[in-house]
Amino acid sequence: MPDHVMTQTLTLPEDHFDDLRAGRRIWTIRDGEREIEPGFLMYEGMEDKSMTEFVWVTDVFYMRLKGAAVKTGEKLDDLIEKLHPFYPDIDGETKITLILHLTVDETKKIFPQAS
Repeated sequence: MPDHVMTQTLTLPEDHFDDLRAGRRIWTIRDGEREIEPGFLMYEGMEDKSMTEFVWVTDVFYMRLKGAAVKTGEKLDDLIEKLHPFYPDIDGETKITLILHLTVDETKKIFPQAS
């Protein structure tokens, strides 16, 4: 990544990087309203900060978790179960930020500097 490009960063559990790299992870949910904009986003390991991948954020939505379930095609109960370890008080009414992005491979094809 060129030094002059400002990069947004979010942490990601290390065990989620395989899905990210395989293109199975094309969105993330964060509690509350996060200041994320379309453009480059670097995922960084929660424990291992040297574990990183770049993606291109296409859309950012501020909504309740139940709306994110509809938008992502996930069952609300499944989302709550996945997010509970990180956000113990989360429920369908919780305000969240839904961040949609290209896959790692799509990002690298469009933006070779992301390699």
